[in-house]
Amino acid sequence: MASYINKQVIELNKVTEENRNRATRSVKTDTHLSGPEDSGRRLYRMVAVSFGMLCVLQVTLNISLRLV
Repeated sequence: MASYINKQVIELNKVTEENRNRATRSVKTDTHLSGPEDSGRRLYRMVAVSFGMLCVLQVTLNISLRLV
């Protein structure tokens, strides 16, 4: 019984370590610094998404308040 529990603990530790390695790998790739042209595109994309969400919110309010 003790050997079974030890095997499970070792296996759990391996899985935890793999997840930790995978998480640090994704953080390293996500924090890659991009050039100035990418930051401009990111700004335009953020503005476009924000505007789209505002439009959806406006439509939802119009329908819920029966302003159509």
